[in-house]
Amino acid sequence: MASSPGTDASFVYYVPIPHSIQIFLLIFTGILLAIFFGIPLHQFGLMGTVRSFSTNLGLWLIMAAMFMPLLVWFICLAYPPKSWLARLEFGRNCIRLVPKPPLRWIGEPTREIPIDPSFDELFLCAGSVDRSPYGFRVIVRGPNHHIHELKVGSGARMTERQSKILSNGAATATGVPLQLISRKFDGTGLPRDVPWTPAQRSNLLRGLGKAALATSPFISGIAVAVLRASWPAAVGTGLAIWLIQSVYLYIDARFSREQREFPTLLWLSTLITFSACYAATFAFVSYLFGSQ
Repeated sequence: MASSPGTDASFVYYVPIPHSIQIFLLIFTGILLAIFFGIPLHQFGLMGTVRSFSTNLGLWLIMAAMFMPLLVWFICLAYPPKSWLARLEFGRNCIRLVPKPPLRWIGEPTREIPIDPSFDELFLCAGSVDRSPYGFRVIVRGPNHHIHELKVGSGARMTERQSKILSNGAATATGVPLQLISRKFDGTGLPRDVPWTPAQRSNLLRGLGKAALATSPFISGIAVAVLRASWPAAVGTGLAIWLIQSVYLYIDARFSREQREFPTLLWLSTLITFSACYAATFAFVSYLFGSQ
């Protein structure tokens, strides 16, 4: 998350990318580095690559030209400059949402809410859409309860620190306190606005858990291949990790705020995707480190 004061008491909030995506990109960068040092040249395996580099240093330049752009690209995606992020601009006259550059390039417009002296309430609502815990909405309520809102999509929940920075900056820029709310629905399906407490550290840990879940077939496939496990051990390890993944998904579905069901189709799809990623990673790394 990044924020900065603007001119004439304006305030700019840069919408951050989720921590789980940053971790995934960094892990993928580490995998690229491992492949860089494991690509077979004169002979299969890491030691053959090292010997090739020691006798022909020009190979370093060739490999660096192949891998360095990818490494730099993934690091830039994990820690993008402010100009790559979507941003919210708060001022005395309007609140403006500027999409990130790729979305602007394909035609998504900048949206804004004009502010006049008659508006009296400013809200920050959890979820970019109803019943979603991710992203947030900026809501302006004027006379006769006329409502304008800006939807800010994100793959992460807003943390307590981010909400404080956004609340303080928006209140200073607009001159109206920003209230934190969350939209709940009663038994009849009617919405009801209640005070919102932003995500605590537990939600960050939940995001880290999802990142670990996404990378588990790749990490486990690399580990089993490097340790030269037998085929029965490799298959058993894969099944065990997939079962742990399934239990995590079931618990997350049953005990999350949404209380959603865990469908059988999702369970089968995780088996297919996990098996494909795990087997491909195991075969590829076994090939790279096949002869030491």
